Amino acid sequence: MLVLAKSAVTSLRVYIPPPVPTKTGTGMLVGGGILTSLGVPIFITGVVFLGVCPSCTYLHLPMLIIGGGALGGGIPMISTGVQRRNAFRRALQESRVTPLVSRTRDGWNGGLNVRF
Repeated sequence: MLVLAKSAVTSLRVYIPPPVPTKTGTGMLVGGGILTSLGVPIFITGVVFLGVCPSCTYLHLPMLIIGGGALGGGIPMISTGVQRRNAFRRALQESRVTPLVSRTRDGWNGGLNVRF
């Protein structure tokens, strides 16, 4: 243990870990799952109607547009949700040993902060 006088301390560096992300990705995963699960059968129905009756655009065109839009929105939402969830889990699982310096009534106190 090394004891220094307060006047001998010229600078102090402390590692501040990055904050844990507040967005866990759950909302994006749920929303993307709902959009994708609704979009797949609507899009498949539109494709089937297109194959059965190609001249019935009033049937297959709205289903293809709505189903494709739901798929186009749901799949990126799931991807973003997975990335956010992985970043959140990584931030919680990091083990850290950081120096800790605090001021007390009698002077300064130093130690190690272990997070695991």
